[in-house]
Amino acid sequence: MNELRECPFCGATAQVIEEVSGFPDELEYFVLCDNLECENRTSPHSTKIAAIAAWNRRADGWVSVGERLPEDTRYKVVVSTGNCWYLAWYQNGKWNICHTGDDSRIKVVWWQPLPQAPEG
Repeated sequence: MNELRECPFCGATAQVIEEVSGFPDELEYFVLCDNLECENRTSPHSTKIAAIAAWNRRADGWVSVGERLPEDTRYKVVVSTGNCWYLAWYQNGKWNICHTGDDSRIKVVWWQPLPQAPEG
């Protein structure tokens, strides 16, 4: 698993960075988003493989808009660049964000369906 997935926040490419750690002759690795406005990164890891695995890990249930868009207009929980959360629905090729006024400035990068409401 040496292939890096896109940035989970902005969708940009990323790269593995190798740095000398605080200890002489020891290297540490992290993955950094190539988008200078995002600069999302992993914490340092002792191996390149561990850094890539941490970068590529995604939370269960979340879908990248680069992978797939919703097929229905039901409400979704969405995350935008900058890691802001909203309630929204997708219709006619655009995200409609609840209670924001101007949706054009918000770039949705992740979404997931709302969970089932508790019974009772």
